[in-house]
Amino acid sequence: MLIDDDNLKMMVEILKHAASDSKTRREMEEAWWAEEDEKEYEKMEKELQESKKSIAEKDKRIAELERQLKEQTK
Repeated sequence: MLIDDDNLKMMVEILKHAASDSKTRREMEEAWWAEEDEKEYEKMEKELQESKKSIAEKDKRIAELERQLKEQTK
């Protein structure tokens, strides 16, 4: 692999070194999985909030329809 950019060369060397050290590799993997878990948690939290909002809107609509029905049956 030919890399012209000096910064990229340095980054590749750092990653090669980290990958060759089992402790560092394990720490990097743990950090990666922790980040993935956090992303999944945030996604689920957002979906939950959207569901709660949808339920609240439906509850409001039901209450309005019940109110209208009571007025019609008077």
